[in-house]
Amino acid sequence: MTKQTSLLVYAILFLIVITSPFWSWLIQPAKELNVLILDKTVPNQTYREHKGLIWILNNAKYVNDNQKPYKLSEDYSGFIPEAGEEYSIKSLPKDIRKYDVFYLTDQYGVYEEDLKTEKKAGEKSSIVYGGLESSDVNKIEHELLSSKGKTLIAEFNTFASPTPDDVRDNIANLLNLEWTGWIG
Repeated sequence: MTKQTSLLVYAILFLIVITSPFWSWLIQPAKELNVLILDKTVPNQTYREHKGLIWILNNAKYVNDNQKPYKLSEDYSGFIPEAGEEYSIKSLPKDIRKYDVFYLTDQYGVYEEDLKTEKKAGEKSSIVYGGLESSDVNKIEHELLSSKGKTLIAEFNTFASPTPDDVRDNIANLLNLEWTGWIG
């Protein structure tokens, strides 16, 4: 074997080794995992509060029940920002039996000031939508208690204002924790 041929073989082997993480990810099969994401703090179309979760699901090759990757702007319930100051609310589905994971991301909410294009720094405004509701918790609790193998994940701000005290107590009980009011 000539020196040029050896160099070419080594270069090809080097490229195969260096790109192997990409190729191994590419040939890895997708896995179905139905995740119900509840995000009540989506003041604009950056979807920052559940963006990281969607990235993790897609990069771990999890797909929804339609066998499609998760979409940032569609695969969640909660506050749906639209053009300008327009918005809609997507409630939890009536039937949540198909979901394997319930992920409660930001529940802080959206405030009037969040929707304005020109924001006044430091102004506290009225809440438009937010806070975990007893109907949400009751629906999730019923499903967790009636089915095995389901997972509930909640971010710390699920317990904070504007979630009412009784709802906070119910979700804390489901997670088997006691919230002391500390946030970080």
